[in-house]
Amino acid sequence: MGRSIPCPDSIEGLRAPPTPSNDVAKGFKSKILLVEDETLTRLMLAERFEALGHTVVEAAGADEALSLLRNGNAFDLLFTDIKMPGTIDGLEGLDSWIFAPIVRK
Repeated sequence: MGRSIPCPDSIEGLRAPPTPSNDVAKGFKSKILLVEDETLTRLMLAERFEALGHTVVEAAGADEALSLLRNGNAFDLLFTDIKMPGTIDGLEGLDSWIFAPIVRK
C-alpha cells in the first residue's frame, strides 16, 4: 500500500514563505528579463524579484524576449522557462543570448 502525505483540512495556520529582508537586497540590484508563459507563475516570480529590489521586465514567451533583446534592451539576468509555446523556446531560441560572451567596456 502506498504512503499517504498528510494534508491539512484548511489553510488556517499555514504561513506564506518569509519575504527576504531588505538587508539581503541592499547589495546587488539587477535588471531581470523574466520569460515565462504561465501568467500566474510569471506574476509571482516578478513580485518576488521586485520585493528584493530588482527591476523586472516580463515576456510571455521566447519570441517576445528575443524581440526585447534584439531591440537593444540590456539585462543583467535572464530568467527563463524552458518549454514554451511559440516558434522558439527558452533553451533553443535564447541559447545564443544565454551563452554569448560578455563584453565589458
